[in-house]
Amino acid sequence: MAMAVDLKNGYVYVADMAGRIEKFTGDGKFIKSWGSLGSGDGQFRSPSGMAVDLAGNVYVADGGNNRIQKFTGDGQLVSKWTNLGIPGGGNVHDEIDVDVDASGKVFVVDRDNNRVGVLSATGTS
Repeated sequence: MAMAVDLKNGYVYVADMAGRIEKFTGDGKFIKSWGSLGSGDGQFRSPSGMAVDLAGNVYVADGGNNRIQKFTGDGQLVSKWTNLGIPGGGNVHDEIDVDVDASGKVFVVDRDNNRVGVLSATGTS
């Protein structure tokens, strides 16, 4: 499970173990959900980390599928990053958390390799 807060727009996003991302208002009212269990686009096996950028896009770290997926705040898939190459060697495996800074850099916790990967806003290292 994971949770992220959109500080600019006041939404709260929760990833549950059924592979869904749920969107709530700041006072806890359910708005919508998207996703399901699986490995296809918009699906999740083990969503374990989330972040929201300044534009309201939602990033989901899915260690079960070894990828990061980026969605609009309404659940439309924007992009996905798999086999994330990080300078210094190797790919990111078992992504367990993700965060985004104000400039759009994406930080990925890589548990299997004991490091943090830093990607550009477009997903390149």
